[in-house]
Amino acid sequence: MVLRFYLIYGSIQIGTYPKPENYIDFVLELKRSFVQDDSKTRSIIREELKEGLVRSRIVRFESDHFIHALISILFPAASESIVSKGKSMQRFVADLIGVSNAKVIHDLFYSTIFEQSLSAYSELISANDLLLNFIKKANVRFELEAVEKEISLDIYDMNDSVKTFVIQSLFGSTSKLRLGSIESSSTPADQGEGFAKSSKVSERETLTGGSPESGQQVDKVGNDRAAKVREGDSKQTAKSKTKGIEHEEETLEDNYEEETELKSAGPEEERLAGVDDVPEQVMQFESPGNVDDAEQELEMDDVPDVELDFEVNLKNAGLVIVWPYLARYFEILEMLKDDKFKSKKAARRAVQLLQHLVTGSESAPEHELLLNKVLCGVKIATPIPFEIELTDQEREVSEQMLKGLLQNWPRLKNTSIEALREGFIVRDGRLIETDEVWQLKVEDKTLDILMDGMPWSFGIIKLPWMDKRLMVEWR
Repeated sequence: MVLRFYLIYGSIQIGTYPKPENYIDFVLELKRSFVQDDSKTRSIIREELKEGLVRSRIVRFESDHFIHALISILFPAASESIVSKGKSMQRFVADLIGVSNAKVIHDLFYSTIFEQSLSAYSELISANDLLLNFIKKANVRFELEAVEKEISLDIYDMNDSVKTFVIQSLFGSTSKLRLGSIESSSTPADQGEGFAKSSKVSERETLTGGSPESGQQVDKVGNDRAAKVREGDSKQTAKSKTKGIEHEEETLEDNYEEETELKSAGPEEERLAGVDDVPEQVMQFESPGNVDDAEQELEMDDVPDVELDFEVNLKNAGLVIVWPYLARYFEILEMLKDDKFKSKKAARRAVQLLQHLVTGSESAPEHELLLNKVLCGVKIATPIPFEIELTDQEREVSEQMLKGLLQNWPRLKNTSIEALREGFIVRDGRLIETDEVWQLKVEDKTLDILMDGMPWSFGIIKLPWMDKRLMVEWR
């Protein structure tokens, strides 16, 4: 089944028909399949989520829209409010321990939710149940009670029961946290990065540390709630479900970029996104010169080292073809110094530029950028913005580099850049990390016969800024 394969590998099996035209259509199709047979779809998702590696892959590499679609299927009693309240709760934790930990907090939040799906009563779990469990996990992982800070809870989207639980759990007599008014609460900008060191857990531990038993607390859900949920389900017709999907189809495409950008945003953007009106200069911080380089460097120092100990499916595996040209490419763009990137900001921009080489676009979901990060020597947990504004020089140099590659490839000398992308660069593959190297397996195609006689090889790739070699198996 398409859904089962995608949950495990993050791609659609070759030969699938009809194949969704894009990511948004795939998410909508998932919703439709749930309307047609909700119990079967929920059962498949729950079965695959028993594997910790599957939960980890989804949380780390899928867009929030796909994650929210799964949550709406697994937790019908919580789906309406968990998204908005969840974002607010993540922001609360980020305000305590530092916005540079936003990606880790995001992944802990959804990892905790998916652990709850292992309960036999996941359909009855409310948004409050999910939020309370996240607060427990966050307190253990980040030692929230040890943070010396005065903060008001009134600025966050918490109902009375959640607020009461937070006060009892985090603001006890032994806690260093203090409740304050809105006026007295310092902003995230005031706290700087000082509390980021409170985090004692790596992202990898965050994503794999749960167990099925963590969902057992909801097994005691009261009979009143169960009866209420069942009554609501019985009154909900297929027509009303379909109507909801039609409404979502109208709004999903408009909201997709905003949601995906929030997940992949840098620390500064994560702090501001969704809070009143976000200044335009902050939303475009990846444009050259918009943010102080020293501040960007400080924020990126807190990115955890995460080992990719399971295979991940790629859509741009053919990018390795361009590797001999990359050093000169980045040099012309003045991004290198002493054969290294001038800054972490430059390295992150390089990740996005590589995807422009792949697609010709100026935007890409972060889950598509894993190979780019490897080729740029960027930690795989590093958040990358959804979109950048390319300069005229970057567009021109990118085009000239690809044209130069074609001129040096005798059998493709008269081929267009689009044909190069479609035939070779946009190619399925699988990537995994070992202690010593990265290993990439690229899907073979009949037209690969044109690679015979190429004047360069790509079996072993090691650029000056890469910590590990990339071993490529292709043909």
